[in-house]
Amino acid sequence: MDSLTQIVLGSSVAALVVPPRHRRMAILAGGILGTLPDLDVVWFKLFSRDVVTEVTWHRGPSHSLLLLTVLGLLLWLVLKSRSSLVQRSPLRWLLAIWLALITHPLLDAFTVYGTQLFWPMKTPPVMWATIFIIDPLYTVPLLAGVIAAWRLTYQPSQQTNELGRDKAARNWLVAGLLVSSVYLAWSVGAKALIDRAASQSLAVLNLQNAPRFSTPLPFNTLAWRVIVMEPKGYWIGDRSLCCRSRSNAIYFLPKRQRYTGAVDIRAKVGTSAVVHTWIFRCPYATTKRW
Repeated sequence: MDSLTQIVLGSSVAALVVPPRHRRMAILAGGILGTLPDLDVVWFKLFSRDVVTEVTWHRGPSHSLLLLTVLGLLLWLVLKSRSSLVQRSPLRWLLAIWLALITHPLLDAFTVYGTQLFWPMKTPPVMWATIFIIDPLYTVPLLAGVIAAWRLTYQPSQQTNELGRDKAARNWLVAGLLVSSVYLAWSVGAKALIDRAASQSLAVLNLQNAPRFSTPLPFNTLAWRVIVMEPKGYWIGDRSLCCRSRSNAIYFLPKRQRYTGAVDIRAKVGTSAVVHTWIFRCPYATTKRW
């Protein structure tokens, strides 16, 4: 997911588990930790020009649940020896650090690019492909919760009801996480509906059992792209849960030496956007109704 989403997700989970008076610091620390796994892109920008390596390794070791757990423990030990806040509530801060780190790759696994959650185990990248990498309907509730919690967190200089403000701040954080989680769960259900409809439509072409994957189009979970693979090429079509006009055509892209390699590579790492760009520029594409 995008950096803003990872920042507010990390801030939300961290601020929710620490003591109320630590909340503002947890929002800052959680935001930093929430985006930390993506900082490996700096290494690739400086030392690598191989796009495929960057895509496949970006969500590799830096997104491993095992390595992030070890990193979280090490960070906690360092902070425990240097920070009075962590010393006052060590177990809550350990949980806050761990949650801020591991929620990043878990959320990435819901996107189409593939995340190696279990690295260094040699398992395929996890790619549930239920949400686009930028989706405001997921991000905005988290952002609202974090902003409200920051403003409501009690400060000693304020002559207000501490208990009431702390409860309100917690409720905002819980509400943000709850709404975003419900939306994420909806994306899983939406994908199931799309896959079922695609199976029925592809039966006309005798492709209902062909390897395929589906992924949402930008910024929503209502319009989706379905890519079907067969020995002679790729069928690519759009389907919508609310607008039948997006569901009336499927394009066939035959395999040719000129571009097969690039399409195969992107299909393996789950990058449907590149395939989508080529399908409408390729002079060999054919169209059918589905």
